[in-house]
Amino acid sequence: MKFRKIFFLIALMVNFAPFFALAQESAVTDSLLVKEVEGMANKELDADVAKAKTPEEAVLKNLYAFAKDYSELGKTKDKMKVLSYMSKDLVYNVVNFDVRHKHQLLQSDFSGFNGYLNKLLEEEGFVVNYKITEIVSNKVTDKLGVIVYNTEYETTSHGATWTKGAETVTMTFRKIGDKWKISYFTVIGREDETFRGTCVCELFKAAKGGYIAKTTVPAGRSYDSHMNNFTFLKSSGGRIYVKSDGKTYRWTSDGSIYLETPHDTNGLLIGKASQTNELDGILEILKSSIFTVNCTAIKLVAR
Repeated sequence: MKFRKIFFLIALMVNFAPFFALAQESAVTDSLLVKEVEGMANKELDADVAKAKTPEEAVLKNLYAFAKDYSELGKTKDKMKVLSYMSKDLVYNVVNFDVRHKHQLLQSDFSGFNGYLNKLLEEEGFVVNYKITEIVSNKVTDKLGVIVYNTEYETTSHGATWTKGAETVTMTFRKIGDKWKISYFTVIGREDETFRGTCVCELFKAAKGGYIAKTTVPAGRSYDSHMNNFTFLKSSGGRIYVKSDGKTYRWTSDGSIYLETPHDTNGLLIGKASQTNELDGILEILKSSIFTVNCTAIKLVAR
């Protein structure tokens, strides 16, 4: 399965940074979903919160319970339980700084959060490991609670690390009836290490024909740049042979691209791209063969 980049969102209990990699949903709240969520009962949480001696303790119990259920989402697949912690009028802001100190800003609501969870569940094998490292502030009245806390996170896919980082989260709980609900949160995230994600490619015409590709890929605490040469040779039957750094790829008329190997006469299918544009073939080879460990997608930079 090909994975989209994940800067995963939720350090709020799990790490909010990955949120940026996933598509944003409509800002229009699904009223039927809201009603279903509002009708849900969380007996385990209710029983635990009932033991709280102060509003501060009750809010903290909600925070840690939400963190637990969110972090286990990949195993339980129980999206509705995670949504049950949210108020229907939820609003949030997330700012994430990557290892190059570039930032992304996300603003959304209950519907957007639901869409994020849907996308997260599609990422088979993806796990967010996190821990709340410090409660910086916990100010609670009878009806309103504001918690500021720090987290550390690590995102993995099938055991391979994608990103590591830290976040500072400010979360607001409101008491609605006899339950505490998350109504607002802000996140300031910082990626410390990135090993897999979207790569950037610049293409140059080579003096003797073909192309030179300069690809920038995640490399932990920084990004590394690599240069690769590509030459094209058209053959009979609509085949195009692409050579790059000692490897040969066979590009057929139906768009299939095969890596030629000495042990397999048919070659290894790595991906597909239309023959109408040579650049599409280069990008597919870079993503699906040369930098398959580092790149979930490759963005071509216009020159």
